Amino acid sequence: MNTQILFEEADGVWINMQGKDRPKKGKKCEMKMAAAYDGWEHKEKERYALRNKVMACGFEDSKEFQRKKGGAIASVYNTDEITIRILNGDGGGWIKGGLVDADVHFQLDPFHKNREITRKVKDEKQRDGKTAAVRKESGRLAGVSKGNRRAGFGGIRGKETDRTS
Repeated sequence: MNTQILFEEADGVWINMQGKDRPKKGKKCEMKMAAAYDGWEHKEKERYALRNKVMACGFEDSKEFQRKKGGAIASVYNTDEITIRILNGDGGGWIKGGLVDADVHFQLDPFHKNREITRKVKDEKQRDGKTAAVRKESGRLAGVSKGNRRAGFGGIRGKETDRTS
């Protein structure tokens, strides 16, 4: 499939492990998850769906997961035709590990932008103004934030990203 712009979403979930899968150190492992798509389409009144979605998930280390994600994308998309990649995520190290090419642009998702503003800006009036600006910007963007919010990349963290307005 050919596309010039590819949108990517990435996040991780920490899972308590049991039995033989339990790590020697600690009780939890991070399951890394990523989705890639070339846009979204209107389904009904306030519902959108990701178009040509590809998913990858696993417990691999960062480098191996990036290879796995790249292989999943290449199995559907002609990667030579992709000129811009928009990567949405929370800023985690393994997510930013996908910033290997000049055509990949990282964007901190609106939930994490607001969380960082709340943590860093102590003055409540200033903080409210900044978070309102993020919400306004997210609603205006014809790109990732609006598609992510409306299409519901909620398989990873539904409460944070599966919004309809």
